[in-house]
Amino acid sequence: VAEKGETVEFPETVEGFEDVVWYNYPEGGKVVLEDSFSLTGELNGPVVNPPQPGTDEGTPLPEQQINTIVETVTNAQAGEKIQVDMGEATVVPKEVLEADKEKNVAVQLNMGDYTWTISGEKINASELKDVNLAVKMDAEVIPTDVIKEIAGDNPTTQLDLAYEGDFGFQAELTLNVGAEHTGKYGNLYYYDSEGKLVFMNAGEIA
Repeated sequence: VAEKGETVEFPETVEGFEDVVWYNYPEGGKVVLEDSFSLTGELNGPVVNPPQPGTDEGTPLPEQQINTIVETVTNAQAGEKIQVDMGEATVVPKEVLEADKEKNVAVQLNMGDYTWTISGEKINASELKDVNLAVKMDAEVIPTDVIKEIAGDNPTTQLDLAYEGDFGFQAELTLNVGAEHTGKYGNLYYYDSEGKLVFMNAGEIA
């Protein structure tokens, strides 16, 4: 992501590919961005584990901890809340999701600066899978002019989710934006593939 007037440096190589040939590689590998710039070329040779969007596997829980969580969920009463300290882990395992779906409890995954809550009644996928729920706080992936057009001088926070695609369930993300904003309203926008901020919803900050 770059803004007009910025100097952008392009790579001479691309991870996972060999024999990269650029047709209009800028002199010195740099260009001052005007309205747009297109860099074209060929990526030849074998592909060695090219990066794929949405496939960041994240950090899993130890198997013993997974078994303990599954046992706790299985023995819980419907509607009960189960607290899970994720530590450094970011992946909710499918075994926990399957147990949650069966018992219909609220599993709260405490991940330091934020918490995910998953209720069994909102798990709708027939085939569940491990999902990396890592969230990068204060990410800088959206151009400032796009944000300013929507938010003006109001404070903003960017969130970048590691996982790309359908979770297979609905989950509630809770995070702390600062006590100074209590009682104010926060607006949630989604930065889409066309470079636009799409309004999703709004809510009072607790």
